[in-house]
Amino acid sequence: LSHKPGLDSAIHNLGLAQLMTKDWKNGWSNYYKTLGVKHRKQIDYGVPEWEGQKGRVVVYGEQGVGDEILYASCIHDLMKTNDVLIETDSRLESLFRRSFNCTVYGTRFNRKDESILDESFDYSIAIGQLPYFFRRNGEFPGTPYLDVDKGRRLQWSALFDTLPGRKIGIAWNGGIKSTGMARRSLCVDDFEPIFNREDTFISLDYKDTDERLLCYREVMKGRDIDEMAPLVSELDFIVSCTTTVVHLAGALGIPCYTLVPKNPPWVFCDKGGYDWSDSVVLVRQEEGDSWMDVVSKVEKMTRTDNVRTA
Repeated sequence: LSHKPGLDSAIHNLGLAQLMTKDWKNGWSNYYKTLGVKHRKQIDYGVPEWEGQKGRVVVYGEQGVGDEILYASCIHDLMKTNDVLIETDSRLESLFRRSFNCTVYGTRFNRKDESILDESFDYSIAIGQLPYFFRRNGEFPGTPYLDVDKGRRLQWSALFDTLPGRKIGIAWNGGIKSTGMARRSLCVDDFEPIFNREDTFISLDYKDTDERLLCYREVMKGRDIDEMAPLVSELDFIVSCTTTVVHLAGALGIPCYTLVPKNPPWVFCDKGGYDWSDSVVLVRQEEGDSWMDVVSKVEKMTRTDNVRTA
């Protein structure tokens, strides 16, 4: 920036570095300035950007489904002062409609469907811009903010009651090549320290399966997160790499022990806990640790039947 003042990609990287060290005020400010840079896709609705004005606001997703879930924690804050409608990934449409009790369109990736433009609204804002207004001073409530379908949850509860021990979710694939999949992902064998004969282990992975785990593949492929959320809600706890299921567990208030690599995605910061949710515990890979070493730490932390209330 000293050589090229105003270079958007540098401002964006500076913002991520600041957020990683929990410098929320400066981090969200620089993040806010760089909508449209890298993975952040801006949508033009033909109305001004929302900057705190009163009026009807369309909130739209501009990154991955996990990012949308994470930033959705700010929607209730926005709804205290504004009428809101949402354009989101189709996989989140039902879940968001129930959770926020507002108009929701799952047409984010279907630009041929312009039905949202028949709505009347005054402003638009990308969902990733909301923390600039509501989290700049580290105001993270940490409490659940998504509501699952109660009928589906009862179905999973009835099924899980027939299975032995604690119901433990496992996820080991995180991200894609461009978002650090290699450093974020594990293999199932790395979970060996927590496997036992008393509990039931359930695959939350969307790519692979393993004979040691129960697998509900069609649910976990994530065609509709509203199908996945009730299952997650009935687990005693989750052990996961840094992937979407962590943000979902946090949004639902389900205990999730997150295996954080030495060089983590910025949202998991370089030290300390996970400010976005009180139910998510970060278990960090230290220098020299194998993934099995990190899972061994989790095994020691979960030698109790009271994990859900820890």
